[in-house]
Formats: sequence, C-alpha cells, structure tokens
Amino acid sequence: MNRLSLGREFPAISRSDWEQQLAATIKNGGVEKLVSTTLDDIAIEPIYETPQNLFVSPLPINDLIEPWSIMQRVDIPDIEQANDQILDDLKGGASGLALVGQNSASANSYGLQLASSKDIKLLTQGVDLDLISVRLDAGRDSFSMARMLLDLYSSRKLDLSRCRLAFGIDMIADMAHTGTPVNLPNLSQIYTLATDAGMQDGIYCGDGRVYHGGGATPAQELGFTIASVIQQMRLLEEAGFTPDKTWPYFSMLLTSDADQFMSIAKLRAAHILSARLAQVLEVAPRPLQLHVETSMAMMSRNDPYVNMLRTTIASFAAGCGGISSLTVLPFTSCIGLPDGFARRMARNNQTILQGESSIGKVSDPAAGSGYVEELSLQLAAKAWEIMQAVEAEGGMIAALMDGHVQGQIADRATRRKDLINRRQIGLTGVSEFANIDEIPVTVLTDFKPLTPETEKPLCPVIPQQRLAEPFEKLRQIADTSPMRPLIFLKTIGRPADYSIRANWAENLFAAAGIKAVRGGDFASSGARLACICSSTPLCEEQGETIARQLKHEGAEKIYMTGKVATGEDEMRQAGVDTFLYAGMDIVKLLTGALAA
Repeated sequence: MNRLSLGREFPAISRSDWEQQLAATIKNGGVEKLVSTTLDDIAIEPIYETPQNLFVSPLPINDLIEPWSIMQRVDIPDIEQANDQILDDLKGGASGLALVGQNSASANSYGLQLASSKDIKLLTQGVDLDLISVRLDAGRDSFSMARMLLDLYSSRKLDLSRCRLAFGIDMIADMAHTGTPVNLPNLSQIYTLATDAGMQDGIYCGDGRVYHGGGATPAQELGFTIASVIQQMRLLEEAGFTPDKTWPYFSMLLTSDADQFMSIAKLRAAHILSARLAQVLEVAPRPLQLHVETSMAMMSRNDPYVNMLRTTIASFAAGCGGISSLTVLPFTSCIGLPDGFARRMARNNQTILQGESSIGKVSDPAAGSGYVEELSLQLAAKAWEIMQAVEAEGGMIAALMDGHVQGQIADRATRRKDLINRRQIGLTGVSEFANIDEIPVTVLTDFKPLTPETEKPLCPVIPQQRLAEPFEKLRQIADTSPMRPLIFLKTIGRPADYSIRANWAENLFAAAGIKAVRGGDFASSGARLACICSSTPLCEEQGETIARQLKHEGAEKIYMTGKVATGEDEMRQAGVDTFLYAGMDIVKLLTGALAA
C-alpha cells in the first residue's frame, strides 16, 4: 500500500518566511500585534508550528461502540411526569440520566424531590438501569439519594460492578455553592456502603461547574476542581481510607462552552492533571472518568435559539476532549423548565454528532495541533499553580473560608464583564445582532420555581451568573415598556457613506431593545433619541448643523457615530451628547439611553 504525502508538492515554509511576509503586510508592528491574551494570562500566538515530537495524547484509547453516554437531565419536580420524560428521552436516543436534585448547583430553581425509596422506584419504573448510565447530581442531598439508589439497584438484584452508576459527590463544591459545612461522617460512610455494594468507581467527583458558573477562567475551574479532589481524599484518609483505596472512585465533572478550542484544551488538560495527580499521590494510574455539562453561564434568555448554536459548539468540543458522558442543557434552560421540544433538541445535538459526524470515534482528534497541544499544556500548568496556591492556604476548605477562592474568581469575572460590556467579547443575539422582534419560546408552566431551604452560610458563597445578564436587564426594561423605545438614525450622504456606521449603530441600540428608525424626518419618527450616522469627513462638515436641527425638532439626546478630529466642541454645543465608538462601555451607554 502506497502512502501519500500530500504536502510534497508544496514548498517548505519556515516561521521566518512567514514573519517576513507578515512584516510586509502589517504596518507599524510585527507578530506582537497579532498576539492576544486570555483571562488566564496565556498568550495566544497567531501561528503555531507543527510539533516535531507529537505530544503523547493524555486521552484514553477509545474502543467503545458508544463514544460517550448521552445524558439527559431529569429535573421536573413531579415524579410521575419525570418518569414519562425519562421513558421518552430513552426512546428518543438518550443513553443515560442525570438525576438533578433541587439542591444541585445546576438545578436552576427546579429539580427532583425524592423523599423515600418509593419515590425513586416510581421515578425509574420501566427503566432498565443496567443498560444505561445514571449520574446523581443532588448537591447536599447526594447522600440520601445515593442510599436510595443503592437500595434500588439491590432490590433489582443488579450487579453494580457491571452498571454505570455515579454519585458525583463533591462536598467542597456544595460548600462553595451554599456555604454549608462538609459532613465528614456521610463522606466516609457512603464509601463503605458503595464499595460493599460492589461499586467500582463513580462515588466521588471534582465538580467544576460552581466555579465556572461564578465566572472562573478555564485554568481556575481546573485548578479548584483538582484541589477539591485532593481535599476530599485528605478527609477520607483522616477517616481511615488511604489514597490508593479512594483514588479509583474519583471522577471529574467540568463544563464546555462556546469557546471551542479553549474547551477542547481544558478537557485535554483535565486528563493531564489527573495523570500528574496520580504520580504525586503514588497511586496506580487509570483513565479519567470525565463527565461534562454544557455551560449555563453562556446561555441567554434573549434570542434563545442561539443557545442551540452555543450548545452544539460546546458538545463538539466536549466530544473531542475525551469524555465519559455529556449533558447538554436544553436551549430554554435559563428561561424555565424545558418542554419536550427543547429536550429533544438537546438529545439530537449529541446523536447527530455521534451518529452522523462520528465525533468520538477518534480518541484525540486535536492531537498534532500545535495550538491545541500548547494550550492544553499551558492550561494544565496554570491549573496546577492554582491548586498549589490553594494547598498553601491549607486546602480548599480553608481557602473557601478565608475567601481566597471567591476573590480569585471575582477578579477574573470582573475583567470578563468589562470586556463583554465593551463588546470586546461579543454575545451573539445579546450584545451583537440582537433580535428585537423575536418570537417567545415555550416552557413548562405548571411548575413554580423552587426555593431550596438555606442555612446560614459558613463561608461566602460563589454567586452563579450568566454572561448575558447585564444586557437582559436592559432588554427587560425596553420589552416591558408601554411603547417600544425608538432611536432615529439621521444619515448623511450616499449609502456608501453611512451604511456601515448606521448598521453598527442599529445593532448597538438593539442590544437594549431600542429600535432604529430610518428615513423621513425626526418629528414624524416617534423617537426621543437621534443618532447622526456617516463618514467622519461628512460628520465634521455637517454634524453641527444637523445636530442643531435635530435639537430644534425635539431630540432629547443626540449621538454621533465615530470620533471627529475637528469641531467636537462646536458639535457638543449644538446638542451632540455622546460620540459612539468601538470599545466603549455600551452597558453604561445604553442604560443612559433607556433613561432618556
């Protein structure tokens, strides 16, 4: 069999050749102008060379027919209806269930309420538990629900060593979410109960979702998750269970979002960190059981159909990252309890990736990419440093008690928020290309949001937040007003002179639900605000006169697109309040516009 070398016919191009071509193209700078920096302070280069020695993949070789378990959330409070949903999901392509309790960090004001073994039997009626994956996601209710599950599997005489059951217990993540203290007796007792019942893995977890939902960077999510695993292993060791005994029972639960390559690198880094931790603990290495849930933080209430695109990217990235299971949040999850259509789309997202795109059949499709491999290694190194800083504080419990973890996350979350407010990180359908005339989606309305019982927090909690929330608050003001807020776009010159800036201004104000009106005159537009749109030379030439005219016609606030080199003082005196430009804080700008 002949081997093809498809690159043989092309001349070899070195990095220096590329840099010379770049220098001839870019004015006033070289490669450094194309370098960006992540919130983890990792430099993203414009070009990466192919690794000379291909990085040994940290991912396990995939020899399974099913690349990963397609998990469907079970979070409807009514048990009988939840059972109906389960059967519908399994018939529709799901191969696993994530049982979400009302005290889970991802419950989103809903979730299962299981009070007894009778409830969980009713929930799983008609379900062949030995043929599917089951993952518990119950927060501080994990221990009681885990006992119910053990009783259920025992009553059905199922061999737990052959079943895919995971409790996903992370008491440290629960502490970060609710501020409640760690219950050490429960932590150790569940180990004995589960191992005596025959479980081979899946008792404990490092759950990174609460950190991600609070605004953590990818390296922070990894670092705090690893530190959580170490803290729980230390607590178990104090209870008499050595690391070599407990290590096989730990998994990780991380997020995947619409930053495709970063998500792939983060999940690859998780495998690197798991292998490194096994070395440090001097325990037998094993493939990491890595569970993933698509990010709630990236979801938006406005134009929610865009969430389907976000979750598709996140699912693809997860499938490339070496995962054991994946839960896709339905696209209406941040609006209410998803209906059958939203749940079906969440399932189909994965079945199409697996069945039609064959994602997951290649063990590590990103291997060999200089960019992804380098990013994976740098994320792993940053995460290890974060974990070491936590260990220097005395471990995750001490770091949460003194606010170290919360402060680190809040710092990066504030930086990200500023970038979003300035549209240097764009949110499609929210800060970019907002759809004012969107059609409302349907959710289940028979269930009121739950308010879980809370105790006085032992430590500061990590508040969960979505990236779109500042814009959603602005949209709510506009969408619930008696009349849609309007802005009149006063264009100058030919379409070639004003089209780009007028479209940009229309897009900007739409982010707050303010609709642009073009054509005609201001007096008949019904607007209170006006925006002058044209090229800089025409704005400098006619801006002052037009501003006076708009003011005379009753404009309460006047904007102008772009910055001018001459005549700014005269234009401000004529009535121009604000000059619009890329990079300004548009949340602050739009708040003022809505007030006007």
